[in-house]
Amino acid sequence: MIFQIKLKIIDEFFVLYIGDYSPKNFTFNNNFFKKIKKILKPWLAKKTKKINSTTINIYVNKKSLKIRIKSNYKLLFTKNISKVNLNLKSLLNITLGSILMAVSIRLSQTGGFILHASACLFKNKALVFVGKSGAGKSTIKDLLSSSLKPLSDDVVFIKPKKNKYYLYQPFHQIMKDKKIKYTNKKFSLGKIFFLVKSNKRSKIIMIKNKEKIFRKISSEMWLPGESIKKNYWIKFYEFISNFRDFFEINFRKKRNELITLFNKKN
Repeated sequence: MIFQIKLKIIDEFFVLYIGDYSPKNFTFNNNFFKKIKKILKPWLAKKTKKINSTTINIYVNKKSLKIRIKSNYKLLFTKNISKVNLNLKSLLNITLGSILMAVSIRLSQTGGFILHASACLFKNKALVFVGKSGAGKSTIKDLLSSSLKPLSDDVVFIKPKKNKYYLYQPFHQIMKDKKIKYTNKKFSLGKIFFLVKSNKRSKIIMIKNKEKIFRKISSEMWLPGESIKKNYWIKFYEFISNFRDFFEINFRKKRNELITLFNKKN
């Protein structure tokens, strides 16, 4: 039996095929199908375009679980996973991870990327907070959430469209933070902040040095194998050159101070 799920993520169409070819055990049962559809509800699509849609095939045979990602009949990614301890949780993680790989490949083809960052919405613009683990991405998002709408806690998708850049929320994070309302909408990219924790009064400093920006942002990108192609980096350099609102924010855990700072600077 094969399940089919149509998705619209980052304004692109994806078709997920899930099936079990094991003669004795049906791994992907109705409970799994209901659960994965519930998780992906904001991104479910009634129709998909046959042209330029990406297909994700996940199926189980006697020995392994196989993953295949294709676009326009071209194989982009393949992986075999040994059938060890396959349960509902591991199957959900494998499925979401496979969709994430397909999305990352599609982003790399369109000049977009996945960024290790949190985000909030302010005056209809997405503010993005970039930093390594422990830099304060969740902290600053939580501090601002009383006045700014939180969009993501740890990961964002960035994609260009008609000479503008947009942020999309990550579908695979929906189970981690119940306080965030996830949708398949795009949000206009406002500013990108690189986080620096401080004991002194919070302040925002604009960054104009493109080499510094490149080092900081590229170190927090999640890249699929295809994205190492020269054409991808050309598009990424275009983003660094065209998008001008990069800042460093030195902040401390003072909610009112931060909110006042953002109201002044934005």
